Amino acid sequence: MTYQPALELAAQFKDELNPNQWRAATHLDGPMLVIAGAGSGKTKTLVYRVAHLIHQGIDPSSILLLTFTKKSAYDMMRRASSIVGDRSQQVAGGTFHSVANMLLRVFAPTVGFDPGFTILDRSDADDLIGVIRGNWLSRLDVRFPKKSTIGSLISRAVNTGKSLESVIAEDSPNFLEMASDIRQIAIEYTERKRTSQLMDYDDLLLFFREALENRLVADQISEQYRYMMIDEYQDTNAIQCDIIRMMGRHGNVMAVGDDAQSIYSFRGASIQHILDFPTHFPNTQVVTLDQNYRSTQPILDLTNAVIGQSTHSHYTKVLFTNQDGGARPVYIEAMDERAQSQYVKTQILAFREEGVSLNDMAVLIRSGYHSNDLEIELNASGIPFQKFGGFKFLETAHIKDVVAYLKVIQNPSDEISWSRVLGLLDGVGAKTISRIISNLDRLRAGETIGLHKKRCWDGLKQLLGVLENRDLPAKLLDRILAHYLPLMTIRYDDHHRRMGDIESLKPIVARFDSLPLLLSDLSLDPPELSQGGVLGGGSDDERLTISTIHSAKGLEWQVVFLISMVDGYLPSMQSLGSDDQIEEERRLLYVALTRAKRYLMILKPHMESGGRFGSGVALTEPCRFLTQSNLIAHYTNQIVLKKESRRHRQWVVPGSLDSPQPSRKKYYF
Repeated sequence: MTYQPALELAAQFKDELNPNQWRAATHLDGPMLVIAGAGSGKTKTLVYRVAHLIHQGIDPSSILLLTFTKKSAYDMMRRASSIVGDRSQQVAGGTFHSVANMLLRVFAPTVGFDPGFTILDRSDADDLIGVIRGNWLSRLDVRFPKKSTIGSLISRAVNTGKSLESVIAEDSPNFLEMASDIRQIAIEYTERKRTSQLMDYDDLLLFFREALENRLVADQISEQYRYMMIDEYQDTNAIQCDIIRMMGRHGNVMAVGDDAQSIYSFRGASIQHILDFPTHFPNTQVVTLDQNYRSTQPILDLTNAVIGQSTHSHYTKVLFTNQDGGARPVYIEAMDERAQSQYVKTQILAFREEGVSLNDMAVLIRSGYHSNDLEIELNASGIPFQKFGGFKFLETAHIKDVVAYLKVIQNPSDEISWSRVLGLLDGVGAKTISRIISNLDRLRAGETIGLHKKRCWDGLKQLLGVLENRDLPAKLLDRILAHYLPLMTIRYDDHHRRMGDIESLKPIVARFDSLPLLLSDLSLDPPELSQGGVLGGGSDDERLTISTIHSAKGLEWQVVFLISMVDGYLPSMQSLGSDDQIEEERRLLYVALTRAKRYLMILKPHMESGGRFGSGVALTEPCRFLTQSNLIAHYTNQIVLKKESRRHRQWVVPGSLDSPQPSRKKYYF
């Protein structure tokens, strides 16, 4: 492959980069912090920096690019090769974990491991914890967290730098009384790994940092990688930040990130790392990329106003674009979640008719359960979607459990739903389920079929009582939940997180006065929706995106709907006790707003149920970050949706026809 001479490359730099990008891309020695606003072309800047270093005669193998995903590193190297040719293939690039693994294969003896150590993936790590947990359980007479829950708690403690006890208190308070036992399992897990020459993903970073504490190791690695670049620096945790400081003693470190997009504190990331970069690396030059290539100026005006009110120290920037025109964001007030869902559905179909692909539209949510009502509406309307950050509402195990109760009431012959409901009972296995289903009529008649001495008997009697009832769907749901919720707390370690879905199911069910109609709506999810239907024959691959804001970072769409923007949802109720968390919620809104390229719609429904905060709590105030300084009035067009009454058609069902009918087969395939 041929590459461009230095003079041609320099001319191309001038043509393709704006002045601030040029300054960052042509930087040679010394530390530099690049504050890259949303949509400001940071990837292009990093790619051209790699090209510039190589053309300046820097050995490509002395350049190290650290990213948070393999895809990012691969894309950058691919783009660099189009500029400088095959020499870019010698650049070392990858995730923190992959680079740590590569270097530990050389320096593992420094930390007491053999270079041939084995890496445990998450499933393998959980299995090892499961073995230890099994041995430990024999000493206890209590319900204990599952192996995957214990693994998650250990990993979170490592990455946040918090004590295991504090993580348990925050994430799984129902297991706080067992904290000392969980700690002993964590200790034994660590000892087993070392004895067996095993490392999990967290260990790769922990032991790499430990290896770098050896001056001889740090000197060699620092000498090898004389030029370091780190993407998304605001997402680094304390371990990663330490690694960068130890490897970058030479000072030729370029960190690229945006303090306004620091939103992953739950993973251990801290905004303080990017704010303190100039302190960690003296004589740092700071360059700000503030020209936006994604959004229209009206969208950026709102974005700038929201982040400009932050009370935390940050690097000031005002995003601007050279694009002309653009529609103002639209702020929509809806009477309730139902009205919000109907409006979003209608607008999606309208944009689709105007030629906007579903692939170019997204609905963003603060938490996974915030789209539950919308998902029902989309399914009923034949609009295919993919969801990122949480499961689809109807695919979550706990919602499928509850719906199974309803299905059995509607159709007592539904063996699949019977199996799911019976499987929730203590002491009921596959053989017992088969036995119960085969003898349901006898059980209803009062016979015990030999189960009265089994530990499942009392629970089975209660279940049969619940399933014999016929009533309005809302009342049925209340009785079902009275039976199910105690079982859910036993079945799922994270049952407190699942309550949000259960709460949001209540107003959905309350809209129906017919159980068959409710179940039809819940089940209406045709497998081939993308082949046409209401969409008018679009591409088979078209899918609307529903995404949590955390999962949407780094992505963009022509049309963005930001739904459920009520105070208590964003900022979340859990964040209200901490100024730091409140400010991270503001940054989360900033990230959401900057995903939109052309059209941005912000919806605020009246939330009577209060979602996961319990019935009777009304969340009616708009997101506080939008009401400060009256930003809604200054930067958006406003719409208030009036509630429409539902119309019911009365159908007349004729009796049997007088004329004889031809016989019909009793099967359909």
